Amino acid sequence: MLAGLLNWPQATFASKVDINSGVLEVVREVDGGLETVSSALPAVVTTDLRLNEPRYASLPNIMKAKKKPLKVLTPAELQVEIKSRLQTLKVTEPPKRQGGKMVASVDELLDKLRNEAKFSFTLDMHPALADHLNPGCIDLVERLNACHTDHRWAKFFGKCNALSEALNKCLAQEFEVRRKHQLKEARARRAYYAAKWKQMDEEDKLHAEFEQAQQARK
Repeated sequence: MLAGLLNWPQATFASKVDINSGVLEVVREVDGGLETVSSALPAVVTTDLRLNEPRYASLPNIMKAKKKPLKVLTPAELQVEIKSRLQTLKVTEPPKRQGGKMVASVDELLDKLRNEAKFSFTLDMHPALADHLNPGCIDLVERLNACHTDHRWAKFFGKCNALSEALNKCLAQEFEVRRKHQLKEARARRAYYAAKWKQMDEEDKLHAEFEQAQQARK
C-alpha cells in the first residue's frame, strides 16, 4: 500500500540488497528458491529474517535508555492527517456453485475438461527441477513428465503409476534430508541464543555488583 501511495517500485522478502550505479538489486526468497529483481530508486523494500544478524543491546545501554525522556507527539504536530484512504466500491456474493453433471464416457469427460473447464493437460505436475537436492528425483520427474506427454489418455489408467510411486519415494527421502538439515539449523540457532542469554546474565551480574559498589562508596 505504501509503495502504491508513493508510486514507487516495491521489493519484498529481501535477503540481500545491493545498489549498483543507482540501480537497486534485491535477492528475494521465494517458494522455489532465490529470485533476483532490480528496480529504480527510490523504492520500498521489505526484508527477510536472513538479511542481517540482529544486534543486541548491552545491559548498560538498556539502563541508559530507560532514563531517556520519551517525547509524545500528536499527528497535528507532525502535520499528518489521519483519515481513511480506502473506498469500498462494491460488495457482492460469490457466484453460486452449479450442480454436477453425469458423463457417459471417458472421452466425454476429457472433452468437457478441455473445452468447458479449460483444463490443460500439459501443465507441469511437479515443482521446478532446481528445487530437488537428489539428482535421482530430477531424472524421475523428467521421465514422469515424458510419460504423461507420450500417454495422454493411458496415464489416467495407471500407465505411469510405477514412475509416480518411485518419484514419491524419492521425494519422501529428500524431505527427510531437508528435515534433518532444518533441525540442525534450529539446534544451532538455539545454541546461539542460549549463549547470548548467558552473556546477558553475566552482564546483569556485573551491573548489580557495580551498583552495590557504588552504594558502598556512598
